[in-house]
Amino acid sequence: MKTNKRIFHCTLQGRGGHGAMPHETMDPIVAAAWLIPLLEEAAAAQGAAICWQQVHGGTRFNIIPEQLRLQGVLRIGPDTAAGCEEPLRRAAQRAAQALRVQCSLQFEGEGQ
Repeated sequence: MKTNKRIFHCTLQGRGGHGAMPHETMDPIVAAAWLIPLLEEAAAAQGAAICWQQVHGGTRFNIIPEQLRLQGVLRIGPDTAAGCEEPLRRAAQRAAQALRVQCSLQFEGEGQ
């Protein structure tokens, strides 16, 4: 089946800190662990699929990072209704709010 693709970038911004004090942080890695399957479900509900390509976060042992970056491809079938990006964006924002992090979901080509 031929599909269209939309490359996207997702940035999760939390509050980093020492691994001995996780209660003082807002861990973007934990948020990503919840967000990835949530976005896959939201895409499937729109007749699309997500392929994850990159996950980047953290720089040191025993330090919870402030930020985590994800990259993926949204695969949209020829019969999928246009505009399935917005339901994904709403799902990401709801999850981020529940997990107390900030989330930016940007599709390549937006604003150009």
